[in-house]
Amino acid sequence: MSFALNIIAKSTIILVTAAVLCLLLRRASAASRHAVWVLAVMSALLLPIATAILPQLQLPVLPQAHTSVRLIPMTFQAAITTTGQSAKPLFPYSAWELLAFVWGAGLALLLLRLLICASRLALLAKSATSLRDETWGEMLLELSHRMGHRKPVRLLFSAADVSPMTWGVWRHTVLMPAQANEWPLERKRLVLAHELAHVKRSDGILHLFVQLACGIYWFNPLIWYAARSAQTERERACDDRVLNLGAAAEDYADHLVQIVRGLQARKSPSFAALAMAQPSQLESRLVSILDGRTRRRELS
Repeated sequence: MSFALNIIAKSTIILVTAAVLCLLLRRASAASRHAVWVLAVMSALLLPIATAILPQLQLPVLPQAHTSVRLIPMTFQAAITTTGQSAKPLFPYSAWELLAFVWGAGLALLLLRLLICASRLALLAKSATSLRDETWGEMLLELSHRMGHRKPVRLLFSAADVSPMTWGVWRHTVLMPAQANEWPLERKRLVLAHELAHVKRSDGILHLFVQLACGIYWFNPLIWYAARSAQTERERACDDRVLNLGAAAEDYADHLVQIVRGLQARKSPSFAALAMAQPSQLESRLVSILDGRTRRRELS
């Protein structure tokens, strides 16, 4: 019990510290704030392992109390033992056992949701078509070279109404809606650059760690705030990378609005993938994109 309370208290302090630090860094780049949130979530995720492995320093705070032992007559002690054996608890489980069961059920549900989203991604990839247009291939090679990404990226096109998205840890996949083939050349380039920014930043594996932390600390509202903030800063950081390639802020913002407006489905398997066009983030991202005072320095 004390171990669990210790983990909850320490993880809460870590997340609160990250929130305060990001508030102080509100004029810094989105990549810097995203790094702070990811570091805090990863620290909370590794906290139980570190607490169990690392030696604990025990400091004497209070003097040891002297206990006095008083003998109890054997007849009275036997009566107590007999009474205790005959009495049965009204409920067979303790409060801590019930809390552990509730926590385990919540963790199982969130992991099941992540598994379902991963299965949806696999079905989308299986039904999607591979790259056929030479224009997409040329842009993919050019942008990968400019961003310094050398690993191959699989580019797929889905007939389903989906947002442009990216997923993968070792083998990265970029999924575009089929109507992306009808987009203007500039929109194709900007969207592909945004998705490749996720690949370059290794956002896929970081996203999975954040989701795992949400599963472990699902009862703590601070972990959900941290996950949502990390997601917002992640998308802003990728927007900054696109703008650093020379894209005009007004044009990029207009293309982003047009993509969100073109989406009919408002839900996507975003728990397992990195979806570009999230309506809930549109306003804050537009403000960041159009703000000329925003620092867009990339973390090396």
